[in-house]
Amino acid sequence: MTEYRFSKDDIPERRSPEGVGRFGRLLFDPKVIPGAQCSMAILRYNAGGIGPAHEHKSEVEVFFGLQGVGQIEFLGKAHRLEPGIAIYVPPKTHEPIAWMHTTGMSDTTCPWVNGTSTTQDAKYIAIEKGTDNGRTVPNPIPTRQSGAHVCVDFAGCKKGYPAKICTFNGPHTNISSDPGIYPPEATRQRLLSLKTPSDDEARIMNRVWTQVKTGK
Repeated sequence: MTEYRFSKDDIPERRSPEGVGRFGRLLFDPKVIPGAQCSMAILRYNAGGIGPAHEHKSEVEVFFGLQGVGQIEFLGKAHRLEPGIAIYVPPKTHEPIAWMHTTGMSDTTCPWVNGTSTTQDAKYIAIEKGTDNGRTVPNPIPTRQSGAHVCVDFAGCKKGYPAKICTFNGPHTNISSDPGIYPPEATRQRLLSLKTPSDDEARIMNRVWTQVKTGK
């Protein structure tokens, strides 16, 4: 590996903290090459693996299939990915989505206000998502000043696309000390919960999926 040449063999594969059965090697990005306008990674999924839904503000994503079969979903459609196939994913389209976000007012991972940035903090994300959903977001957005937490529902969003922001007294997460910031248990039971399988579970999933695909 040199300043501009990278080998996957020099970079360890890591399990992604997001999604299910997802592993990756980040070859380079703007942190590795200052000023770079792109990044590159090699992703590997266990059979049945799922990547987290996300979007990029100004970067395009290009997926190129090396082995196996999967699908990339964006703009309401699923696109089959297989060896030799490239899929171009455009940058952020500002399509409305149902959205909720929680942020600790002392969070340093995703702070409510990130210095002078107008594109990389939780406040900006809240304004963006509320606007995408058809709502003029209140200015200023009420935040937690005392007590456990403050939640704000952005009224007037497009039907089926609510937007909600909650701020609390704490760092990045506050699950144990303030569980009330999250939806009721009955609601959480209806949501898709992604649990990263153990290595043994991943091997079983891979074996079963191989049998399903091959019929053997």
